[in-house]
Amino acid sequence: MSKRASRKDYLEFRKGSWHVQVSVPAACREIVGRAVLRRNLKTPDRAVAERIKWPTIAEFKDRIAKAE
Repeated sequence: MSKRASRKDYLEFRKGSWHVQVSVPAACREIVGRAVLRRNLKTPDRAVAERIKWPTIAEFKDRIAKAE
């Protein structure tokens, strides 16, 4: 069972590990090439995922900002 990412925590549990998931605004999707940016954090531990998610979120948000 998949645990969906909420907008405030950016995490989704899929296939036994936590993933960062950031939605791309509709206006940027053509440039970014996706509706959602997602990366596997390669950990089954939610506490670890909470600590290590921030650099990936920052990278994704920077990519979106550059597309705007």
